[in-house]
Amino acid sequence: MVRKNGNFYSQLYLAETLKGEVDAWVKEGYPGVTQTTYELLHYWFDREEKEEGFYDCQRRAIETVIYCHEILQIKNLGELFQKVVPDLLYSSKPVYDEVTSIPFPKYCFKMATGTGKTWVLIALLIWQYFNALNK
Repeated sequence: MVRKNGNFYSQLYLAETLKGEVDAWVKEGYPGVTQTTYELLHYWFDREEKEEGFYDCQRRAIETVIYCHEILQIKNLGELFQKVVPDLLYSSKPVYDEVTSIPFPKYCFKMATGTGKTWVLIALLIWQYFNALNK
């Protein structure tokens, strides 16, 4: 927990705040993504003939990273905090120093052991590869 002005905030406040935004975006049908991304998301998550699909936690991770990159146009972790939870960014010097010192994209997601992080990474690699090809 992070304490600010007498109030306590969850250290997962960024993830909790993003969850609501991502949920609304998903319900709207992924507006604002590239055609390539749209096709990949529907192929991965909406096909009826698939034998095995992604777990909910995998889907959540993939959708959240894509939302941050394509919809929010985030280039690094500092920008993500600035856009989503700016108050939290300034509540802790160690958090501020770490977040603002990373000049490159840093996609992080928390998943338990055995929940398929490798599949998420493969999906994100495919997403970036095909979007780069179709620019």
